[in-house]
Amino acid sequence: MEASENPFALVVLTARAAMQGKEIKDAKARDEVLLNVKLNLAKQLLVKKIAKNKVRILMNFLKYYVRFENPDINSKFEEQVEILTERSTTMGIEELLLDRAEKRGQQQKSHDVVENLISELGLSDDQIARIAEVSIEFVQKVRAQLKK
Repeated sequence: MEASENPFALVVLTARAAMQGKEIKDAKARDEVLLNVKLNLAKQLLVKKIAKNKVRILMNFLKYYVRFENPDINSKFEEQVEILTERSTTMGIEELLLDRAEKRGQQQKSHDVVENLISELGLSDDQIARIAEVSIEFVQKVRAQLKK
């Protein structure tokens, strides 16, 4: 598939690598592996001289559907893409606003789920983090806010 000229073949390889990465138990290590896979795909897309509109579609797929557990890693990915493309920004204003709104909505949902798990079930921070698919630090922050 790597030799294929079809850009979708690269996406399939990335998705497969992301699924295999789920077998890694440590979330930080899993995100690092996924970061490297996504960056390699971005490099391959640029080397193959694929049309810009197709690259944008594929990059959006990577950004929105192949997600990191830690949002900070996503920022790192976007910074690296900026360096690769030698551009000061990777998205237009409309995409930027949509991305921010999506992040806020996702963060609020995660906050609400964690808050409910803390209040209703009295689980440990580790258990809540695994169930809600967030970091332990995020759980601790929500727990601290509830104590205020």
